[in-house]
Amino acid sequence: NSDKLYIIYHYIVVIFALLTRILYINKPAEVVFDEVHFGKFASYYLENEFFFDLHPPMGKICTYLLGKLVRYNGEFKFDDIGISYPEGVPFLLYRLFNCFLGVGICSLVFKILKELKMKPITCLLGAMLVVFDNSHIIESRLILLDAQLNFWIVASIYAFVRFYKLQLNIQKNFTWSWYLWLNLTGLFLSFVISIKYVGVLTFLMIGVAVAFNLWQLLDKNAKISDKTLLKHLLLRVQALIICPFIYYLFWFYLHFQILYKSGQGDNFMSPEFQRNLEESPILKESRDLNYFDIVNFKSSDGDCMLYSNENLKYPLQYPDGRISSQGQQVTCTPNDYHDDNSWWQILPTVEGVNSNHGVAFNAVVQLKHVKTNSILKAHDVASPLHPTNEEITTIPAENISPEDYEFTLFELDFVSGKAMDPKVPQMKTKYNKFRLIHVKTQVALLTDQDFVLPEWALHHYEVNGNKKIHETANQVWSMEKIKDLP
Repeated sequence: NSDKLYIIYHYIVVIFALLTRILYINKPAEVVFDEVHFGKFASYYLENEFFFDLHPPMGKICTYLLGKLVRYNGEFKFDDIGISYPEGVPFLLYRLFNCFLGVGICSLVFKILKELKMKPITCLLGAMLVVFDNSHIIESRLILLDAQLNFWIVASIYAFVRFYKLQLNIQKNFTWSWYLWLNLTGLFLSFVISIKYVGVLTFLMIGVAVAFNLWQLLDKNAKISDKTLLKHLLLRVQALIICPFIYYLFWFYLHFQILYKSGQGDNFMSPEFQRNLEESPILKESRDLNYFDIVNFKSSDGDCMLYSNENLKYPLQYPDGRISSQGQQVTCTPNDYHDDNSWWQILPTVEGVNSNHGVAFNAVVQLKHVKTNSILKAHDVASPLHPTNEEITTIPAENISPEDYEFTLFELDFVSGKAMDPKVPQMKTKYNKFRLIHVKTQVALLTDQDFVLPEWALHHYEVNGNKKIHETANQVWSMEKIKDLP
């Protein structure tokens, strides 16, 4: 009778889990909550366009495979919450996948309780608490990663319980069933951490149980030889650490194989990586840099351009009483503010160089602000918002004295973007990233979009000279475009 009750109660759990998750799953027929992200990622996969996301790729790849199965092209991008799904978007299939995983979770909870020798009514009650959990129902009805994550968490617990029961029976140690459930535990754990990094907590939970079991085996009453104990340890390392790590890497291999075209996530990756993507702007738009080229400088930390304006001067005195040079401001402005005040000419600092000579890595140059015919300069005057950093300004080209000249030299300190042709180590627009190191005072040009200048600077972002030249990404720049070139 007990066996029949288990079967009957299990069916009840599955039926109620299915009904609460599948009824009206097509409503609303609009983008809901984080479907805006995970539906979009599936579309990027379907179009093979590279993107960046903080979660590992397995969960998103599973959604992508569903779209691939029905030959969906990924045209709809789930741009905003509340947008109606157009005809042909397999949102219902995406939701049904999570729905059935949610049902599977409820079923596995019942099975775990049964394996732990709970009575039928206890198994039913425990599973029903999950069946009617409102948050669990919701995440099983939408295009999210949580249903996948929770399914494999519960599956890994179930597999470990099955393994542990066999482990407690010394006669069944090292049997095929023992190997199977140990390795399934590792496989399911790898799926957990391949969907969301929060899955590492499941690793820790089962890791504690494994460590406790190994401690039990050390007990003299266990009467296990050192050789057998070592075998137990090595097999657990293989099944629960080495293999899961390999499985985890496999999903990243798939990720990079699928996303071979240039896309939204290019800028998160190194220039060397970007140039391997099909239709990459770096390949199509980068140009060789020569001396006397007129270029604009873009901060790698955000979309802002190095900027100066003859009508904008640093105020004589700041509110805290500090005095400025009253020189021409040098700031960083958003791309959409880009105008003629963002152009700078690269001037050589050695004789005999003309416009046919390429700009080499780590070259020492002067930067002339074209609109005002003034030269970029750093000096020992405190910047507006950072009293410990140097003010960046310009000095009229015709007024440069031998003493001033030293303060106008900057090194293009190479950061990334190896030479495409090792025989010709010439810098390129868009591709090479570098720091602008002031030779005289050894500060790096820094900009930070968290520090906005007051009204007297039109609320531009501050640019200053930071003595910690290797501290942050805010000090990395690239040259985006050569003036009058396509």
